[in-house]
Amino acid sequence: MWLGFSSASTKRAIATIYDRNTLFIIAISAQSQHLDISSISQFPAEEEVLLGPSTSFQVENVEYDKIDEKYFIYLKVL
Repeated sequence: MWLGFSSASTKRAIATIYDRNTLFIIAISAQSQHLDISSISQFPAEEEVLLGPSTSFQVENVEYDKIDEKYFIYLKVL
């Protein structure tokens, strides 16, 4: 659970610009509380969504890429 608002890009290529050694891949259903803020974003091409405070997640999988030395954590919004 992340207590504050969190933003994420729906484009993996954009998300990898900001990650360091961990990338969260979040499955968001149409019923989950999120808001597409692309139309009001300073960078609309990032296709940013806003997740509400106290959004809960379920960890679906964790992978480690030895070549890129990066973790991929697959989450599902509950």
